[in-house]
Amino acid sequence: MKELVELHRGSISVTSTVGKGSIFTVHLPLGKAHLRPEEIIATAVKATRVEADIDFADFETAETLSVATAEERGVKGEGRRAIGEERLSPLAFRSSPATTATADETIILVVEDHADFRHFIRSHLEPTYKVIEAANGAEGWERAVTIIPDLIISDVMMPKMNGYELCAKLKTDERTSHIPVILLTAKAGQLDKLAGLEIGADDYLSKPFDAKELHARLKNLIESRRALRERFKQAVVLKPGELAINSADEVFLKKVLAAVEKHLAEEDFEVETLADEVAMSRAQLNRKLRALTGRSVMEFVQSIRLQRAAELLQKKVGTIAEVAFMVGFGDPSYFTKVFRKQFGKTPSEFVG
Repeated sequence: MKELVELHRGSISVTSTVGKGSIFTVHLPLGKAHLRPEEIIATAVKATRVEADIDFADFETAETLSVATAEERGVKGEGRRAIGEERLSPLAFRSSPATTATADETIILVVEDHADFRHFIRSHLEPTYKVIEAANGAEGWERAVTIIPDLIISDVMMPKMNGYELCAKLKTDERTSHIPVILLTAKAGQLDKLAGLEIGADDYLSKPFDAKELHARLKNLIESRRALRERFKQAVVLKPGELAINSADEVFLKKVLAAVEKHLAEEDFEVETLADEVAMSRAQLNRKLRALTGRSVMEFVQSIRLQRAAELLQKKVGTIAEVAFMVGFGDPSYFTKVFRKQFGKTPSEFVG
């Protein structure tokens, strides 16, 4: 209540008499002259749940192989059988358009127990971002691990699970540890801010706040992560320690790398197999890898295959065709094509 009253530039006071009760007095200024233009919602915001709008399959990369593509690469038999299959073969991927959400759409999860304040935040974020709502910390946690949003805005004082507890849980779970968290609170003290930052919060906003400030902080966090992804998307060699934002992310990346190494020579290595080995769903794995590396599961796995191929070629452990088969490429000519794209040289030029 106090937060909502202060948002409207009002005041609230209380008087109590032992044995009789308490009287709360709220003073609110009339009209809207005391409000800034960006604080005024022109139309009523309808309270709706939006999870029905989310098709979780849209967060994954559809992996299929067209007949034309197979024929262009000279792939017969096995290549044709790969059509419609979801495998981590270097021959078995291409993107298909999403039906509802796009792969690069920014999803914000707002966790706030005050419905009016939640809708106030949402009204200022849409349509720039896709906004998902949660009414308490426990609900926010469930939606975070299901959707894997790009950023989370959470109130501190909430029932079932407060913002500090939610943030700590998010930052220590491999599925969500990479997600930036902005904490909101009516407490503006330095100790309160330190408490949030010490458990991994990426930013802190005191209520009431200016909508423009919220936008600026959101943009800064999202752009900084995007710049990091682009930087490592161009990297020839993936290094978990450099890609990771925190220790939980580094553990996750090492686990993924170990799983890929285990199945490196398997051309028909399936997405589900990799997801199972890192204890995530396909959607969670795809969202997590995109958030950290800017690469889909297919692109990430292919990069690892090519890195290992380069190492094997340098050690001269076999011919180019033999090395291609060792790292899961059934078509040496396609191997040469993607190797050159990643390293700027053909395998024979690389060996020198």
